[in-house]
Amino acid sequence: MFQFQSLGRDGVSQRELYALEVPDFEAMPPRVSLPSPHYACLVVCDAELVATARLQRFCRSLIGGGAVYVSTWGPGCERLHDLFRTTSLGLTKFRGPPVTTTWHARESLDDALWYWVNLTAPAEPYADTCRSGLVVCVGLTAWSTRIRRALVDLGELDARVAGAAPG
Repeated sequence: MFQFQSLGRDGVSQRELYALEVPDFEAMPPRVSLPSPHYACLVVCDAELVATARLQRFCRSLIGGGAVYVSTWGPGCERLHDLFRTTSLGLTKFRGPPVTTTWHARESLDDALWYWVNLTAPAEPYADTCRSGLVVCVGLTAWSTRIRRALVDLGELDARVAGAAPG
């Protein structure tokens, strides 16, 4: 059974934020379901040496569960981004626009989290139904700990990244 940890709500998009930590790509459930029909997702992982077929299954799991905006961060995130994009094109050709994707290879984890919370906006057809946000951390517990701390205190994340005063 997979536990999605609710971390609160962000003040920009009003999405309910969740985190999921899995030990590896094989441990990902075949389909991810959150309370809203669509969600924005940030995948934090090391995808450099992972087989393409395994990553494609991972992409299908998230897109099939309603991911309409996917950001990637970590080693190999450009490759994973490209796989999300091509997988999305195959899965969404009859249901609407493809998944919007971004990668953040040259940014810190805090910068990628800040971008994901503050700047991700799904394609217009999904704007009203994208009411959840999910950060999936594959592998490293240290990354999961940093993610949870950042998302529980978005004001502190803003202060570290954007220089804004915590509020």
